Amino acid sequence: MVVLFAGALGDLLLALPALRVLRRRHQRQRLVLGVRAPLVALARRAACADGVAALVEAYRVSATVSFDPNVRPSLIADRDLARTRIEHLVERSDIVKVSEEDLRWLDPGRKPEDIAQTWRSLGPAIVAVTMADQGAEAVCAAGVVRVPARSARVVDTVGAGDSFMVGLLDALWAQGLLGADRRAELGGLDLPMLTEALEAGSAVAAVTVSRAGADLPDRDALTAAAQQR
Repeated sequence: MVVLFAGALGDLLLALPALRVLRRRHQRQRLVLGVRAPLVALARRAACADGVAALVEAYRVSATVSFDPNVRPSLIADRDLARTRIEHLVERSDIVKVSEEDLRWLDPGRKPEDIAQTWRSLGPAIVAVTMADQGAEAVCAAGVVRVPARSARVVDTVGAGDSFMVGLLDALWAQGLLGADRRAELGGLDLPMLTEALEAGSAVAAVTVSRAGADLPDRDALTAAAQQR
């Protein structure tokens, strides 16, 4: 698996030539395009929003697209514009991970679980909602699942959301559901498979928050943590 991860918008646009080379070089492998777009940039600059949308459109033909909106409320002046642009990217994504806090800010008049259902209807196979110490919930075509948060001694919560997404994607990869050629299979995953993927995301996040500095664990660290439970 080759993961193409787009974080800061400027870095994302500068990386386009390298991403094109990767796509040619690994065209026989399953790809994942992960977009963690700072919503402040999408809300303020149309060029950035258009650039991200173009990137997703270009790579969707050869990659699973995952998306985390990464909301920054204090920096966003136009909530409606932000919501419109984010929903456009949701439509073109296969897997969406969003925090309950972000959903409450985006649409304070609706329950997060209702927004997740609406987003799922726009196109993604999975919409996963993280809820801090309350665990995580996800919706797919087969229904809704919820898993509790793993117990952990919290040292630093920075990187928890990214860690959850890493664990989720890794589990879906192990299930053979990633890559553009597996889009139909991803859309048809059952609830036990989705539960397994959510539990994997929670396990990675639990290790990350127990360490300082957004220090995501490798597989050995995850194995060690599992043996200590």
